[in-house]
Amino acid sequence: MSELRYFTVEGRTRWNQWLDELRLDSTLALPAGLLTNPDFSCRAPTALSVDQQLFASKFEMAERLAPVIASVREARLPGDRWPGLWDWLAAFYFDSLCPLVPAGHRELREQARYSFSADYKRRYRHRIFGPIDLYLRLGSYSRVLIHGAPSSLTDWEEQTASRYQISSNRGIAEALYLLYWDEDRNAPKRGAAPNARKPGTLRRFSDLVQQLGRTYDLMSVDATAILALLPSEFKAFKPA
Repeated sequence: MSELRYFTVEGRTRWNQWLDELRLDSTLALPAGLLTNPDFSCRAPTALSVDQQLFASKFEMAERLAPVIASVREARLPGDRWPGLWDWLAAFYFDSLCPLVPAGHRELREQARYSFSADYKRRYRHRIFGPIDLYLRLGSYSRVLIHGAPSSLTDWEEQTASRYQISSNRGIAEALYLLYWDEDRNAPKRGAAPNARKPGTLRRFSDLVQQLGRTYDLMSVDATAILALLPSEFKAFKPA
């Protein structure tokens, strides 16, 4: 177990520098002391510790870390220090977010997945902030959106987390869950999220919600009412 900390401005700078270095040499190890050096990080305003482990899914990770984040919120961590917390957690759990492949190197993706962005259109891509934010907003219904590996950024997040009308509405999240989650397989239903707007799929649902929001107050209706508004193209995915 390690005490929960957050990066200082200097710590975030060093973290981003190391990510740049990792792009040039994908076998580099995390700099010694980066997570604990008082020049780079400070103790979070809680008595909490975190366990360095590998997570099987984003949902598992979010479920485990959500109470930690809730505790930090209650302790009123200043807003300008939150990016340092998200990035410190990204560094702490980097083996889950960017695992070593059998050949002994890492396959680094875009910087926004590991370095928190001030741009609201990109911050959901952060592989710690994004899943936890969806979990805290939507509860257990977020499972359908954050079911994949912690290193992944899937169409489920791209089509929902970037759209406030969807990512902040539990009724819509429950409707998504009822439509597309397969309890038996513990995975989304087959064919639910192709990378095209086929009838009844996730992308069509996202488009339709935008249209329905112009006519209905979707924040005031539940999942049953939302499902009832869907056209016949969604019939194959609707629960019995």
